[in-house]
Amino acid sequence: LGPDLTKALKETSAYYLLAWRPDGEGGGKKFRRIEVSIKNRPNLSVRVQRGYFETTPEVKQKETTSAKATAPADLLHKAINSLYPKRELSTRLALTYIDTPASGSTLVASMKIEADALKFEQQGDKTAAIVDIAGTVYDDKGKALDNFRHRLTVTPASSAGDAKTPDIIYNYRATLKPGLYQVRVAALDRASGQTGSSAEWVEIPDLSKHGLSMSSLIVGERKSGAAEDEKKVDAPVEDMPVSVDRRFERSSHLRFLVYIYNATRATAAAVNAQPDVALQVQLFRDDQPVVTMPLRKLSTESQDPTHLAYAAEIPLQEMRAGQYVLQVTAIDRIAKTSTSQRVRFEVQ
Repeated sequence: LGPDLTKALKETSAYYLLAWRPDGEGGGKKFRRIEVSIKNRPNLSVRVQRGYFETTPEVKQKETTSAKATAPADLLHKAINSLYPKRELSTRLALTYIDTPASGSTLVASMKIEADALKFEQQGDKTAAIVDIAGTVYDDKGKALDNFRHRLTVTPASSAGDAKTPDIIYNYRATLKPGLYQVRVAALDRASGQTGSSAEWVEIPDLSKHGLSMSSLIVGERKSGAAEDEKKVDAPVEDMPVSVDRRFERSSHLRFLVYIYNATRATAAAVNAQPDVALQVQLFRDDQPVVTMPLRKLSTESQDPTHLAYAAEIPLQEMRAGQYVLQVTAIDRIAKTSTSQRVRFEVQ
C-alpha cells in the first residue's frame, strides 16, 4: 500500500477547489455537460463532474413515488445501513456519555429532525405528519447491542402569525459497558417516503481503573432575552436542553456541562478531605486559540467527590461566524494528572 498511499497523500496535499453556478437559463430536463481545462498548464489535472441536470430527472421522481409503496421498516433499515447518510430528511445525531451512581455508564443519543422537510396531511380530524424513527447501537466489532423504534405524530404550528413548527428532538438512553460504540439512526416521513440518517462514534472510558476521566461535553444554548430562571446552568443533565446540531446564534450564550470522575482526594488527616481540581476552558478556531479563560478551581461543596459537575456559559456576541472547538481540561492538582474533552460547534 505504500506507493499508492504516498501518491494519494501527495495528490490531495496541494489543490484548488473551484465552484461555479449556472445562470439558471433554459428549462426542461436536459443534461448539460461540463468541461474544464487549465490554459497552458498541461501538467495539472482537473477533477470535475461530467455535467448536471437543469431539473430533477424523471427517474428520480419515480423513485421517490415508488418509495411510498415500500414497507416503512425496509426503508428505515436501508437508511440505517446506507454507506452514506441519507439527506432527504435532515436528521442529525449527537452522542453524550455520562456516569451516574444510580445508573452507571449511560449513553444518551439525541436525534434532531427538521420539521420544515415534513409533509403534513390530514390524519383523521387533524393535520399532522407521521414520522418513524429507529436507531441501533453497535460495538467496535459491528455487533448490534441495543436498538429502538418509535412512531411520532407531529402537528404543525398554528397558522396564525409566523410561528414555526418546532423541530423533532428525541433522546434515547442506553446503559453500556466501557468501550467504543457507533450509533446509527434514521427517520422516515410516512407521507413523502423521504428518509434521513446519521451515524456517530463515542468512547465510554473504564472508570474502574480509577484514572482521572470526564464525561462528554454537553452543550446547549441560551438565547438572548431568556428568562432569569432559564439562566441556571447547574441543573441536572437530564434537565439541560442539549443542542444536537450545535449551531448557535451570535446573540446567544453557549452553555455547557461536564462531569469529572475519579479525582484524587487529599490524604491529609482532615475530615472529609476533598479533591483539588482546576478547570481550563478554551475556544479554538482553525486550530488556533481565540479564547482562553482563567484557570478556575472546581467547587466541591455539596458534591459527590467521585462525580464532580461543572457548568458555565460563554457569550458569543464577540465571536465571528464560523466553526469553533470548545475544549475543557480538568487538572487534578493532587495527582498531577489532567484530561480533556472537545466538541465542535458553529456560530451563525
